[in-house]
Amino acid sequence: MLINDRSPEIALFLEEWKANRAIIKGERAVKHPLAMFLPRDDAMTDTAYANMVQRTPWFPGAARTWEGLKALATHKPAITNAPDSVEDILRTITRQGYSLDNLAARLLSELLITNFVALTVDYPTSTGPMSQAQAIDKGVRPFIGMYTAENILGIETGVINNRQRVTRVRLHDDVSTIRELRLDDGVYSVNIWKLNGGQWTRVSSVVPSKNGAALDEIPFTLVSTEEDFEPTKAPLADVCSINKQLFMASANLAMCHWWIAQPIPYIIKKIAEGEGEISVAPGTVWRFDCDPKEAEVKFLEWAGGQVAELRAEVETLKADLAKNGLRMLADDRAVAEAAETAAIRRASENAIVANIVRERDEGLNDALAWVAWWLDLEEDAIEFTGSTDFNAMPLDTAALTFLKSLKDTGDISREALIDILISNKTLPENFDREADAQKLAEELADRPPAIVMPIANDNTGQDDEPAS
Repeated sequence: MLINDRSPEIALFLEEWKANRAIIKGERAVKHPLAMFLPRDDAMTDTAYANMVQRTPWFPGAARTWEGLKALATHKPAITNAPDSVEDILRTITRQGYSLDNLAARLLSELLITNFVALTVDYPTSTGPMSQAQAIDKGVRPFIGMYTAENILGIETGVINNRQRVTRVRLHDDVSTIRELRLDDGVYSVNIWKLNGGQWTRVSSVVPSKNGAALDEIPFTLVSTEEDFEPTKAPLADVCSINKQLFMASANLAMCHWWIAQPIPYIIKKIAEGEGEISVAPGTVWRFDCDPKEAEVKFLEWAGGQVAELRAEVETLKADLAKNGLRMLADDRAVAEAAETAAIRRASENAIVANIVRERDEGLNDALAWVAWWLDLEEDAIEFTGSTDFNAMPLDTAALTFLKSLKDTGDISREALIDILISNKTLPENFDREADAQKLAEELADRPPAIVMPIANDNTGQDDEPAS
Protein backbone atom coordinates (compact mmCIF):
# COMPACT_ATOMS: atom_id res chain seq x y z
CA MET A 1 0.00 0.00 0.00
CA LEU A 2 1.37 3.40 -1.00
CA ILE A 3 1.83 6.08 1.63
CA ASN A 4 -1.10 8.09 0.25
CA ASP A 5 -3.48 5.14 -0.23
CA ARG A 6 -6.57 5.35 1.90
CA SER A 7 -7.58 2.18 3.75
CA PRO A 8 -10.65 0.49 2.19
CA GLU A 9 -12.64 0.80 5.44
CA ILE A 10 -12.18 4.59 5.49
CA ALA A 11 -12.69 4.99 1.74
CA LEU A 12 -16.19 3.47 2.04
CA PHE A 13 -17.33 6.41 4.18
CA LEU A 14 -15.92 9.29 2.11
CA GLU A 15 -19.11 9.96 0.12
CA GLU A 16 -21.26 9.79 3.26
CA TRP A 17 -19.03 12.30 5.09
CA LYS A 18 -19.05 14.60 2.06
CA ALA A 19 -22.84 14.49 1.89
CA ASN A 20 -23.22 15.02 5.65
CA ARG A 21 -21.01 18.12 5.55
CA ALA A 22 -22.85 19.63 2.59
CA ILE A 23 -26.25 19.01 4.19
CA ILE A 24 -25.11 20.53 7.49
CA LYS A 25 -23.68 23.59 5.71
CA GLY A 26 -27.04 24.14 4.04
CA GLU A 27 -28.50 25.41 0.80
CA ARG A 28 -25.39 27.10 -0.62
CA ALA A 29 -23.28 23.94 -0.26
CA VAL A 30 -26.04 21.68 -1.61
CA LYS A 31 -26.94 23.80 -4.64
CA HIS A 32 -23.65 25.41 -5.69
CA PRO A 33 -21.64 25.13 -7.80
CA LEU A 34 -23.27 21.86 -8.90
CA ALA A 35 -26.39 20.60 -7.18
CA MET A 36 -25.88 17.52 -5.06
CA PHE A 37 -28.52 14.80 -4.77
CA LEU A 38 -30.79 16.05 -7.62
CA PRO A 39 -30.53 13.77 -10.68
CA ARG A 40 -30.46 15.44 -14.07
CA ASP A 41 -32.44 14.04 -16.98
CA ASP A 42 -30.51 13.52 -20.21
CA ALA A 43 -32.81 15.87 -22.14
CA MET A 44 -32.36 18.76 -19.66
CA THR A 45 -30.44 21.79 -20.83
CA ASP A 46 -28.09 23.60 -18.45
CA THR A 47 -30.63 26.39 -18.04
CA ALA A 48 -33.53 24.04 -17.36
CA TYR A 49 -31.53 22.13 -14.74
CA ALA A 50 -30.30 25.32 -13.06
CA ASN A 51 -33.88 26.63 -12.90
CA MET A 52 -35.10 23.38 -11.37
CA VAL A 53 -32.42 23.57 -8.68
CA GLN A 54 -33.31 27.16 -7.83
CA ARG A 55 -37.03 26.36 -7.64
CA THR A 56 -36.48 23.52 -5.18
CA PRO A 57 -36.75 24.69 -1.56
CA TRP A 58 -34.19 23.54 0.98
CA PHE A 59 -35.33 22.58 4.48
CA PRO A 60 -32.40 22.95 6.97
CA GLY A 61 -33.50 20.15 9.29
CA ALA A 62 -30.07 18.51 9.74
CA ALA A 63 -28.33 21.85 10.31
CA ARG A 64 -30.89 22.85 12.91
CA THR A 65 -30.44 19.50 14.70
CA TRP A 66 -26.65 19.87 14.59
CA GLU A 67 -26.80 23.37 16.03
CA GLY A 68 -29.35 22.32 18.65
CA LEU A 69 -27.33 19.34 19.87
CA LYS A 70 -24.19 21.46 20.14
CA ALA A 71 -26.11 24.08 22.09
CA LEU A 72 -27.57 21.41 24.37
CA ALA A 73 -24.11 19.93 25.04
CA THR A 74 -22.72 23.37 25.98
CA HIS A 75 -25.85 24.52 27.84
CA LYS A 76 -23.78 24.60 31.01
CA PRO A 77 -20.05 25.35 31.03
CA ALA A 78 -17.48 22.57 31.13
CA ILE A 79 -15.11 22.19 34.07
CA THR A 80 -11.35 22.23 33.51
CA ASN A 81 -9.10 21.08 36.34
CA ALA A 82 -5.49 22.08 35.75
CA PRO A 83 -2.59 23.81 37.52
CA ASP A 84 -2.30 27.56 37.07
CA SER A 85 1.08 27.02 35.42
CA VAL A 86 -0.52 25.56 32.27
CA GLU A 87 -3.20 28.23 31.83
CA ASP A 88 -1.39 29.81 28.87
CA ILE A 89 -0.88 26.42 27.23
CA LEU A 90 -4.57 25.53 27.50
CA ARG A 91 -5.48 28.91 26.06
CA THR A 92 -3.63 27.94 22.84
CA ILE A 93 -3.63 24.16 22.98
CA THR A 94 -3.38 23.75 19.17
CA ARG A 95 -0.89 25.20 16.68
CA GLN A 96 -3.77 27.14 15.14
CA GLY A 97 -4.26 28.93 18.46
CA TYR A 98 -7.50 27.24 19.54
CA SER A 99 -8.26 27.13 23.24
CA LEU A 100 -9.17 23.92 25.03
CA ASP A 101 -12.86 24.90 25.07
CA ASN A 102 -12.74 25.69 21.35
CA LEU A 103 -11.03 22.38 20.57
CA ALA A 104 -13.67 20.52 22.61
CA ALA A 105 -16.46 22.27 20.66
CA ARG A 106 -14.85 21.39 17.31
CA LEU A 107 -14.34 17.80 18.42
CA LEU A 108 -18.00 17.48 19.40
CA SER A 109 -19.09 18.92 16.06
CA GLU A 110 -16.96 16.40 14.14
CA LEU A 111 -18.30 13.51 16.20
CA LEU A 112 -21.86 14.46 15.25
CA ILE A 113 -21.02 14.66 11.53
CA THR A 114 -18.50 11.84 11.00
CA ASN A 115 -17.94 10.07 14.35
CA PHE A 116 -14.30 9.59 13.35
CA VAL A 117 -11.73 12.11 14.63
CA ALA A 118 -8.05 11.77 15.45
CA LEU A 119 -6.05 13.57 18.13
CA THR A 120 -2.26 13.62 18.25
CA VAL A 121 0.13 15.21 20.73
CA ASP A 122 3.33 16.72 19.41
CA TYR A 123 6.27 18.19 21.33
CA PRO A 124 8.72 20.25 19.23
CA THR A 125 12.41 19.56 19.58
CA SER A 126 14.20 22.16 21.68
CA THR A 127 17.41 23.83 20.53
CA GLY A 128 19.09 23.67 23.90
CA PRO A 129 18.57 23.69 27.65
CA MET A 130 15.92 26.13 28.86
CA SER A 131 13.43 26.57 31.65
CA GLN A 132 9.80 25.54 31.22
CA ALA A 133 8.75 29.20 31.07
CA GLN A 134 11.36 29.89 28.35
CA ALA A 135 10.28 26.79 26.41
CA ILE A 136 6.62 27.82 26.51
CA ASP A 137 7.54 31.35 25.43
CA LYS A 138 9.46 29.98 22.43
CA GLY A 139 6.67 27.55 21.51
CA VAL A 140 8.59 24.49 22.68
CA ARG A 141 5.64 22.92 24.45
CA PRO A 142 3.10 20.19 23.69
CA PHE A 143 0.35 20.85 21.14
CA ILE A 144 -2.75 18.81 20.38
CA GLY A 145 -3.50 18.25 16.72
CA MET A 146 -7.01 17.40 15.50
CA TYR A 147 -7.49 15.55 12.21
CA THR A 148 -10.94 15.30 10.65
CA ALA A 149 -12.16 12.01 9.20
CA GLU A 150 -11.20 12.85 5.61
CA ASN A 151 -7.59 13.54 6.67
CA ILE A 152 -7.12 10.11 8.25
CA LEU A 153 -5.63 7.83 5.61
CA GLY A 154 -5.20 4.70 7.69
CA ILE A 155 -4.84 3.27 11.19
CA GLU A 156 -3.05 -0.01 11.84
CA THR A 157 -3.04 -1.86 15.17
CA GLY A 158 -1.33 -4.83 16.73
CA VAL A 159 -1.27 -6.75 20.00
CA ILE A 160 1.70 -5.73 22.16
CA ASN A 161 2.05 -7.03 25.72
CA ASN A 162 -1.50 -8.40 25.56
CA ARG A 163 -2.91 -4.99 24.61
CA GLN A 164 -4.24 -3.70 21.32
CA ARG A 165 -1.91 -0.88 20.41
CA VAL A 166 -1.78 1.52 17.46
CA THR A 167 1.33 0.67 15.42
CA ARG A 168 0.98 2.93 12.38
CA VAL A 169 -1.06 6.02 11.50
CA ARG A 170 -1.08 8.02 8.25
CA LEU A 171 -2.51 11.55 8.37
CA HIS A 172 -2.87 14.33 5.81
CA ASP A 173 -1.37 17.56 7.16
CA ASP A 174 -2.30 19.23 3.87
CA VAL A 175 -2.72 18.22 0.22
CA SER A 176 1.05 17.87 -0.25
CA THR A 177 2.11 16.64 3.21
CA ILE A 178 1.52 13.30 4.95
CA ARG A 179 2.50 12.62 8.55
CA GLU A 180 3.30 8.99 9.28
CA LEU A 181 3.40 7.87 12.91
CA ARG A 182 5.09 4.49 13.49
CA LEU A 183 5.80 2.14 16.37
CA ASP A 184 8.57 -0.25 15.40
CA ASP A 185 10.09 -2.60 18.00
CA GLY A 186 8.68 -0.42 20.77
CA VAL A 187 10.11 2.85 19.39
CA TYR A 188 7.88 5.73 18.24
CA SER A 189 8.96 7.72 15.19
CA VAL A 190 7.47 10.43 12.96
CA ASN A 191 8.02 10.48 9.19
CA ILE A 192 7.06 13.47 7.03
CA TRP A 193 6.28 12.82 3.36
CA LYS A 194 6.04 15.50 0.68
CA LEU A 195 4.51 15.40 -2.80
CA ASN A 196 7.15 16.41 -5.36
CA GLY A 197 6.61 16.02 -9.09
CA GLY A 198 3.75 13.60 -8.59
CA GLN A 199 5.82 11.37 -6.30
CA TRP A 200 5.65 11.07 -2.51
CA THR A 201 9.07 11.38 -0.90
CA ARG A 202 10.02 11.08 2.74
CA VAL A 203 11.75 14.32 3.65
CA SER A 204 12.30 13.83 7.40
CA SER A 205 12.26 11.21 10.10
CA VAL A 206 12.29 12.03 13.82
CA VAL A 207 12.35 9.85 16.94
CA PRO A 208 10.77 11.99 19.68
CA SER A 209 12.31 11.49 23.10
CA LYS A 210 12.04 12.71 26.65
CA ASN A 211 15.10 12.96 28.84
CA GLY A 212 16.99 11.03 26.19
CA ALA A 213 14.56 8.09 26.11
CA ALA A 214 12.39 7.29 23.09
CA LEU A 215 8.63 6.90 23.48
CA ASP A 216 7.28 3.34 23.50
CA GLU A 217 3.75 4.37 22.41
CA ILE A 218 2.22 6.58 19.71
CA PRO A 219 0.60 9.67 21.29
CA PHE A 220 -2.53 9.17 19.18
CA THR A 221 -6.20 8.91 20.11
CA LEU A 222 -9.11 8.01 17.86
CA VAL A 223 -12.29 9.65 19.16
CA SER A 224 -15.55 7.88 18.34
CA THR A 225 -18.69 6.70 20.08
CA GLU A 226 -17.70 3.12 19.18
CA GLU A 227 -14.77 1.16 20.56
CA ASP A 228 -13.31 0.51 17.13
CA PHE A 229 -10.53 1.79 14.88
CA GLU A 230 -12.78 1.73 11.81
CA PRO A 231 -15.44 4.30 10.82
CA THR A 232 -19.01 3.75 12.01
CA LYS A 233 -22.29 5.54 11.39
CA ALA A 234 -22.32 9.11 12.66
CA PRO A 235 -25.03 10.27 15.11
CA LEU A 236 -26.46 12.63 12.45
CA ALA A 237 -26.18 10.22 9.52
CA ASP A 238 -29.87 9.27 9.52
CA VAL A 239 -30.98 12.89 9.88
CA CYS A 240 -28.79 13.91 6.93
CA SER A 241 -30.08 10.98 4.85
CA ILE A 242 -33.73 11.93 5.42
CA ASN A 243 -32.91 15.58 4.72
CA LYS A 244 -31.44 14.50 1.38
CA GLN A 245 -34.56 12.49 0.52
CA LEU A 246 -36.72 15.47 1.49
CA PHE A 247 -34.75 17.66 -0.92
CA MET A 248 -35.40 15.24 -3.80
CA ALA A 249 -39.10 14.93 -2.91
CA SER A 250 -39.34 18.74 -2.75
CA ALA A 251 -37.81 18.91 -6.23
CA ASN A 252 -40.55 16.65 -7.61
CA LEU A 253 -43.24 18.77 -5.96
CA ALA A 254 -41.67 22.03 -7.13
CA MET A 255 -41.41 20.72 -10.69
CA CYS A 256 -45.07 19.66 -10.58
CA HIS A 257 -46.09 23.11 -9.35
CA TRP A 258 -44.06 24.71 -12.12
CA TRP A 259 -45.74 22.66 -14.83
CA ILE A 260 -49.30 23.26 -13.62
CA ALA A 261 -48.54 26.97 -13.32
CA GLN A 262 -47.54 27.12 -17.01
CA PRO A 263 -50.69 26.90 -19.23
CA ILE A 264 -49.76 26.57 -22.90
CA PRO A 265 -51.82 28.65 -25.40
CA TYR A 266 -52.46 26.97 -28.71
CA ILE A 267 -54.23 27.94 -31.97
CA ILE A 268 -55.97 25.66 -34.42
CA LYS A 269 -56.19 27.60 -37.70
CA LYS A 270 -55.16 27.31 -41.29
CA ILE A 271 -52.21 29.65 -41.76
CA ALA A 272 -52.76 32.10 -44.59
CA GLU A 273 -50.00 32.82 -47.06
CA GLY A 274 -47.70 35.56 -45.77
CA GLU A 275 -49.07 35.37 -42.23
CA GLY A 276 -46.22 35.97 -39.79
CA GLU A 277 -45.47 34.63 -36.32
CA ILE A 278 -48.00 35.10 -33.53
CA SER A 279 -46.64 36.66 -30.33
CA VAL A 280 -47.90 35.76 -26.85
CA ALA A 281 -47.77 38.60 -24.32
CA PRO A 282 -50.15 40.38 -21.93
CA GLY A 283 -52.36 42.85 -23.81
CA THR A 284 -51.79 41.19 -27.18
CA VAL A 285 -54.88 40.95 -29.43
CA TRP A 286 -55.13 38.28 -32.12
CA ARG A 287 -57.27 39.18 -35.15
CA PHE A 288 -57.84 36.56 -37.83
CA ASP A 289 -59.35 37.43 -41.21
CA CYS A 290 -61.41 34.27 -41.47
CA ASP A 291 -64.67 32.72 -40.44
CA PRO A 292 -64.76 32.33 -36.61
CA LYS A 293 -65.45 28.64 -37.06
CA GLU A 294 -62.12 28.25 -38.84
CA ALA A 295 -60.06 29.46 -35.82
CA GLU A 296 -59.89 28.08 -32.32
CA VAL A 297 -57.79 29.48 -29.46
CA LYS A 298 -57.43 27.52 -26.21
CA PHE A 299 -55.10 26.86 -23.28
CA LEU A 300 -53.56 23.50 -22.53
CA GLU A 301 -53.57 23.24 -18.72
CA TRP A 302 -52.04 20.50 -16.65
CA ALA A 303 -54.42 18.77 -14.27
CA GLY A 304 -51.90 18.34 -11.42
CA GLY A 305 -53.53 15.19 -10.12
CA GLN A 306 -50.32 14.08 -8.35
CA VAL A 307 -49.81 17.28 -6.34
CA ALA A 308 -51.59 15.96 -3.26
CA GLU A 309 -49.59 12.74 -3.29
CA LEU A 310 -46.28 14.57 -3.76
CA ARG A 311 -47.16 17.03 -1.00
CA ALA A 312 -48.04 14.13 1.32
CA GLU A 313 -44.63 12.56 0.65
CA VAL A 314 -42.90 15.83 1.55
CA GLU A 315 -44.87 16.15 4.79
CA THR A 316 -44.15 12.51 5.70
CA LEU A 317 -40.42 13.05 5.23
CA LYS A 318 -40.58 16.20 7.33
CA ALA A 319 -42.28 14.23 10.09
CA ASP A 320 -39.61 11.51 9.85
CA LEU A 321 -36.94 14.19 9.99
CA ALA A 322 -38.50 15.64 13.14
CA LYS A 323 -38.53 12.21 14.81
CA ASN A 324 -34.87 11.59 14.06
CA GLY A 325 -33.89 15.18 14.81
CA LEU A 326 -35.03 14.73 18.42
CA ARG A 327 -36.70 17.72 20.05
CA MET A 328 -34.81 20.18 17.81
CA LEU A 329 -37.36 19.78 15.00
CA ALA A 330 -40.48 19.19 17.07
CA ASP A 331 -43.60 20.82 15.64
CA ASP A 332 -44.98 23.43 18.04
CA ARG A 333 -48.46 22.53 16.77
CA ALA A 334 -48.05 18.86 17.59
CA VAL A 335 -50.64 17.25 19.81
CA ALA A 336 -49.72 17.62 23.46
CA GLU A 337 -48.35 14.39 24.90
CA ALA A 338 -48.62 13.05 28.43
CA ALA A 339 -46.09 14.40 30.92
CA GLU A 340 -44.71 10.89 31.50
CA THR A 341 -44.23 10.34 27.75
CA ALA A 342 -42.50 13.70 27.34
CA ALA A 343 -40.23 12.94 30.29
CA ILE A 344 -39.24 9.53 28.88
CA ARG A 345 -38.52 11.02 25.45
CA ARG A 346 -36.49 13.85 26.94
CA ALA A 347 -34.51 11.44 29.15
CA SER A 348 -33.72 9.25 26.11
CA GLU A 349 -32.54 12.23 24.07
CA ASN A 350 -30.44 13.53 26.94
CA ALA A 351 -28.82 10.10 27.31
CA ILE A 352 -27.83 10.09 23.63
CA VAL A 353 -26.20 13.52 23.84
CA ALA A 354 -24.59 12.71 27.21
CA ASN A 355 -22.95 9.61 25.70
CA ILE A 356 -21.46 11.71 22.87
CA VAL A 357 -20.16 14.27 25.38
CA ARG A 358 -18.58 11.54 27.53
CA GLU A 359 -16.88 9.91 24.54
CA ARG A 360 -15.59 13.32 23.46
CA ASP A 361 -14.23 13.98 26.95
CA GLU A 362 -12.59 10.55 27.18
CA GLY A 363 -10.68 11.09 23.96
CA LEU A 364 -9.76 14.65 24.83
CA ASN A 365 -8.53 13.67 28.31
CA ASP A 366 -6.41 10.92 26.80
CA ALA A 367 -4.63 13.59 24.74
CA LEU A 368 -4.41 15.89 27.77
CA ALA A 369 -2.73 13.08 29.70
CA TRP A 370 0.03 13.14 27.08
CA VAL A 371 0.28 16.92 27.45
CA ALA A 372 0.64 16.51 31.23
CA TRP A 373 3.30 13.81 30.71
CA TRP A 374 5.36 16.10 28.49
CA LEU A 375 5.13 18.81 31.16
CA ASP A 376 6.24 16.43 33.94
CA LEU A 377 2.84 16.58 35.63
CA GLU A 378 0.72 13.79 37.02
CA GLU A 379 -1.23 11.88 34.35
CA ASP A 380 -4.60 13.25 35.53
CA ALA A 381 -3.29 16.73 36.33
CA ILE A 382 -5.25 18.23 33.40
CA GLU A 383 -8.86 17.12 32.98
CA PHE A 384 -11.75 18.45 30.93
CA THR A 385 -15.31 17.50 31.85
CA GLY A 386 -18.29 18.66 29.84
CA SER A 387 -21.64 19.00 31.56
CA THR A 388 -24.18 16.23 31.01
CA ASP A 389 -26.87 18.03 33.01
CA PHE A 390 -29.10 19.40 30.27
CA ASN A 391 -31.90 20.60 32.51
CA ALA A 392 -32.44 24.34 32.62
CA MET A 393 -31.62 26.28 35.74
CA PRO A 394 -34.91 26.91 37.61
CA LEU A 395 -36.00 30.50 38.14
CA ASP A 396 -36.08 31.67 41.73
CA THR A 397 -38.82 33.85 43.24
CA ALA A 398 -36.89 37.07 42.68
CA ALA A 399 -36.38 36.28 38.97
CA LEU A 400 -40.06 35.39 38.52
CA THR A 401 -41.12 38.64 40.22
CA PHE A 402 -38.75 40.65 38.00
CA LEU A 403 -40.07 39.00 34.82
CA LYS A 404 -43.66 39.67 35.90
CA SER A 405 -42.81 43.33 36.45
CA LEU A 406 -41.36 43.55 32.92
CA LYS A 407 -44.58 42.07 31.56
CA ASP A 408 -46.78 44.43 33.63
CA THR A 409 -44.84 47.51 32.47
CA GLY A 410 -45.00 46.42 28.82
CA ASP A 411 -41.22 45.94 28.43
CA ILE A 412 -41.75 42.35 27.29
CA SER A 413 -44.79 40.65 25.76
CA ARG A 414 -46.77 37.79 27.23
CA GLU A 415 -45.37 35.53 24.48
CA ALA A 416 -41.81 36.47 25.44
CA LEU A 417 -42.56 35.73 29.08
CA ILE A 418 -43.96 32.30 28.19
CA ASP A 419 -40.86 31.55 26.06
CA ILE A 420 -38.61 32.29 29.04
CA LEU A 421 -40.71 30.18 31.39
CA ILE A 422 -40.70 27.22 28.98
CA SER A 423 -36.94 27.42 28.36
CA ASN A 424 -36.34 27.36 32.11
CA LYS A 425 -38.75 24.45 32.68
CA THR A 426 -41.10 26.59 34.78
CA LEU A 427 -43.75 25.69 32.19
CA PRO A 428 -43.78 22.34 30.33
CA GLU A 429 -42.42 22.11 26.77
CA ASN A 430 -45.88 21.15 25.47
CA PHE A 431 -47.56 24.18 27.04
CA ASP A 432 -50.57 25.02 24.81
CA ARG A 433 -50.48 28.78 24.30
CA GLU A 434 -53.71 28.99 22.31
CA ALA A 435 -55.71 26.97 24.82
CA ASP A 436 -54.30 29.03 27.69
CA ALA A 437 -55.10 32.31 25.92
CA GLN A 438 -58.66 31.12 25.27
CA LYS A 439 -59.11 30.07 28.88
CA LEU A 440 -57.77 33.43 30.06
CA ALA A 441 -60.21 35.25 27.79
CA GLU A 442 -63.10 33.18 29.17
CA GLU A 443 -62.08 33.95 32.74
CA LEU A 444 -61.94 37.67 32.00
CA ALA A 445 -65.38 37.52 30.37
CA ASP A 446 -66.87 35.77 33.43
CA ARG A 447 -65.61 38.38 35.84
CA PRO A 448 -68.25 40.89 37.08
CA PRO A 449 -67.84 44.39 35.68
CA ALA A 450 -65.82 46.74 37.78
CA ILE A 451 -67.96 49.32 39.66
CA VAL A 452 -66.55 52.81 39.72
CA MET A 453 -67.08 54.21 43.22
CA PRO A 454 -67.68 57.95 43.65
CA ILE A 455 -64.76 59.89 44.96
CA ALA A 456 -65.36 61.01 48.51
CA ASN A 457 -65.63 64.78 48.90
CA ASP A 458 -63.54 65.76 51.86
CA ASN A 459 -64.92 69.34 51.70
CA THR A 460 -68.53 68.35 52.22
CA GLY A 461 -70.43 70.97 54.22
CA GLN A 462 -67.94 73.81 53.72
CA ASP A 463 -70.48 75.94 51.81
CA ASP A 464 -73.33 75.25 54.25
CA GLU A 465 -74.55 77.98 56.55
CA PRO A 466 -73.14 77.70 60.02
CA ALA A 467 -75.57 76.42 62.58
CA SER A 468 -77.19 79.12 64.66
